Amino acid sequence: MTGTKRSVLSKPQTIPKKEAGKLLPWVHRSISNAKRMLLDVHHRIDDDFLQNYLNAYVYKLNRRYFDNIFDRLLVAAVSYRWNDLGETCG
Repeated sequence: MTGTKRSVLSKPQTIPKKEAGKLLPWVHRSISNAKRMLLDVHHRIDDDFLQNYLNAYVYKLNRRYFDNIFDRLLVAAVSYRWNDLGETCG
C-alpha cells in the first residue's frame, strides 16, 4: 500500500444514523432488503442456515438486472481484461 491509501484507510469515522442513508444509499438499501427478506420469507432463522439465506440473497441481488443468459454473457465478455501478452489478468 502506498502512504496515501494507508492514511485514508486507517481513519475510521462514525456516521450518524440519520446520515447513513445519504452517504451510503446502496449499502443501506441492500441491508434493509436483506433484513426484510429474512423476516418475510424465512420467518425463522437458524444459525446453521443463515449463511445459506444470505448466499441466496446475494445471488438474487447480483442478477437483478439480467433478463436472459445472453446479456450476462455479453457483460462478462466485454468486462474481461487482457494484458499485453494475451494472458488473462482477472
